[in-house]
Amino acid sequence: MDNDTYSARFVPVSTLEDSVRDRMARIYWDTYDGSSETIFRGDLETKDEVLLVHAADELVGFTTLRTIDREWRGRAVRVLYSGDTVIERAHWGQQSLAFAWIARMGALKRERPDVPLYWFLPRQRSPHIPVSAGIREVVLSALER
Repeated sequence: MDNDTYSARFVPVSTLEDSVRDRMARIYWDTYDGSSETIFRGDLETKDEVLLVHAADELVGFTTLRTIDREWRGRAVRVLYSGDTVIERAHWGQQSLAFAWIARMGALKRERPDVPLYWFLPRQRSPHIPVSAGIREVVLSALER
């Protein structure tokens, strides 16, 4: 695998062309059972950004992100809510997604350096959410809005 052939970049969900949304949906459905077009597209619309991973000119994966800024216990917090991350199996091991993700997290932290930054990463098919209960409440209440 030649990592030089890969590129990744964040784009606002609102700017995605239909053809890109369709390709993302195909990658998603090829990976996950028990979903539907309605579920996929509905979830995508709740996110702010998508990180698109390309091998040459072909979209081969993505991850989604929502940034939530809230007051919690009297102070500002910023929570990053990760959605689905899907990479076609033939492209597992590429590093462009990881490097672009890390760069974006650094940029988000630099936007508000004195505000705590939390990553809310729900685990699929598990009732356990690996963040403190307090932050969990912030995220769940924000997602209800």
